[in-house]
Amino acid sequence: MLLSLLPILSLGILANGLILNKPIPGPGKSDITSNGTVIVSWVAEANDPQFITFEIQNNVTLDSWELARNVEVALGNITGTLDDVGGK
Repeated sequence: MLLSLLPILSLGILANGLILNKPIPGPGKSDITSNGTVIVSWVAEANDPQFITFEIQNNVTLDSWELARNVEVALGNITGTLDDVGGK
């Protein structure tokens, strides 16, 4: 089942000052969906750590899923898969 996840999920970051852009669907997709890919990009600030971890949290159930661990901040973006992320 494909679910549009943007209204119910928020992307949490474990970094200070990192400016997160709105996540977008992966290549060839029109929506961000469970078991689909998502591209997350950001603008780093001078005092950000070298590496960060991205998690996704369901705002209704407060369930969390790790999207990427130990991502190098200097990269500016990642593409990850939302494995079995549930909706409402």
